[in-house]
Amino acid sequence: MFVFWVFMSCSFHTTDAIDLKNANLTEVPRDISNDTTHVYLSYNNISIIRDDALSYLPSLHRLDVSRNRIKTIEDHAFRSTKLVELIIHYNKLKLFPNLSDIGETVKTVYFNGNPLKFLRNKQIEHLVALEHLYISNTKVYSLPDFSLLPALKTVAMVSMSVQCCKKIMSLKSDLFFKVIDLETKLKPCNYPEELSGIPWVNISRDDMNIPCPEVMSK
Repeated sequence: MFVFWVFMSCSFHTTDAIDLKNANLTEVPRDISNDTTHVYLSYNNISIIRDDALSYLPSLHRLDVSRNRIKTIEDHAFRSTKLVELIIHYNKLKLFPNLSDIGETVKTVYFNGNPLKFLRNKQIEHLVALEHLYISNTKVYSLPDFSLLPALKTVAMVSMSVQCCKKIMSLKSDLFFKVIDLETKLKPCNYPEELSGIPWVNISRDDMNIPCPEVMSK
């Protein structure tokens, strides 16, 4: 296999990166140098990331597996890494992956363009370092309580309709001293009915201070 090494520099230190975009890969390679920090595997044919697929990369900070055919990410796929940025958008993932092994390091997750339908509290509550979450262009109709994420700064859910209820009250910038940057469509609410068609900027936290339904017809 031909491996093209790219040397990238950032403001603090030099990092080693491997670029295997569009390399006809069907699985995560196992022969990458173990001191690599950035791995780019986008535009391949990977369908699953198995447990410990990257555990031999203890310095891994950034992983891009976008635009593959990934349907499954096993529970410990990222164990033993130090991932800070995970790019998994535009795959075939119906479930948000278990990121508990990187819960204290991962700051940014790109999950745009996957057929995700819901996001539960238990799927995010361990992500104590998460600052930026991108879930635009998914099929999500039920969201978690974002106040569970103490470091959260950005939530992007462009083109989505959502339940405007207690669980997303923390996305209103007037709720806490911290300000969360919300990227959404102009009128995102599909629940409750009285908020449908109301611009997000005109909705108050009091308007959303209602219980969220567990199951909602599409």
